[in-house]
Amino acid sequence: MHETTVELIKAHAATRPGQAIRVGFEVKWTFVSHLTLTREDLLSLTPERFTELFQEEVATTIQDMRGWSESAELSKIIEFSDECGNPIESAPFVMHQCDNCSSSYTEDELNEAKDLEMRVDAGGEMPSGECPQCGALCYPTEVSNAMISATAHDDDYCYEVEFNAAPWFAQASEAEIIELHETGWMNDQPADEVARFCSSTHDGLKQMFAYAELAHTGDHPCGFECSVDKDEALAWLKACRTVIWAKILCADEGIVVDSNEAALAAARKIDQQ
Repeated sequence: MHETTVELIKAHAATRPGQAIRVGFEVKWTFVSHLTLTREDLLSLTPERFTELFQEEVATTIQDMRGWSESAELSKIIEFSDECGNPIESAPFVMHQCDNCSSSYTEDELNEAKDLEMRVDAGGEMPSGECPQCGALCYPTEVSNAMISATAHDDDYCYEVEFNAAPWFAQASEAEIIELHETGWMNDQPADEVARFCSSTHDGLKQMFAYAELAHTGDHPCGFECSVDKDEALAWLKACRTVIWAKILCADEGIVVDSNEAALAAARKIDQQ
């Protein structure tokens, strides 16, 4: 029930290892409250345990005498903060940005940097590799761990799972992301790969795949479908993998570009319109 919520909590807790965090949340149709999670809570936090803590906090807040808290629904997470109320951000992804054309890459996409003694000043920051597009040096940069909402369900709708697709976008190749865009962000093989990748760390997706495999028979084929929020994905790409975002915008407008620089220039004009 709360798999995505627990993902977000752990991403934010990663920036404050060993410390408690406060989760501000809104209960559907009613009120706002805060739940403090101790170090011990965070170490053993599961969706089931979060549900218990959530219901206990709701019951305490409203002095529940009739068991209403057991059916209370979490509407949304409002904020994450430390015990003093100071806001905290989630642990960012690390990408590698070209110092020349501003393209961003995962570490695996970089070429090995050569002739560093001639290209890096004494005491200067060491690059993480070479840009595969223009050959300039690339340097690590932190990017947002913002939410890219995605949902997946088996064909029987026994399981319908919400999850954060950002980890897939952080490691996917340019071709994989563009193919996801070209197939409409949903209900096709590229979107299915997003769910498969994220299932390695998401219990809800693991359960969905296990059910689909068990339910699949010759008389009753049972697959699954996945959809990714297009607007959230494009916003993340604009902030974190700008060249891919630019190429998608250009393709949508029918603009043919022959370089990353041309794509970025054209996309910025489109974005300003």
